Amino acid sequence: MSLKKQIDKEHDLDIWVFGNHVFKRRNDLFHQLKGLKDKKAVFESWRSPNEKQWRDAAEERWKDRVLNCLNFVSGQTFNSPLEEATLMDRVHQELERAIEQIQISDV
Repeated sequence: MSLKKQIDKEHDLDIWVFGNHVFKRRNDLFHQLKGLKDKKAVFESWRSPNEKQWRDAAEERWKDRVLNCLNFVSGQTFNSPLEEATLMDRVHQELERAIEQIQISDV
């Protein structure tokens, strides 16, 4: 049994871009957050150098790419917005609430 999935560049472009462009910078992007000065830098990091720049709806294109990658890896089909398909949005909200509580208790 192979744990590797076959990636067809034409049908699985988002995971192909992730595997061939984003993953090579994974450590810097996800652990050390090097070079991510703003949202635009995040979107650029998830783009293939051969793709046109995401000028229109860059955040939505990025969310679509991440959702397609999650679908590929999980073998499921999440059609909902990325925020509903991943736990990260809920974790982010919980962190914001916890930080707010810490700030309130410090006052």
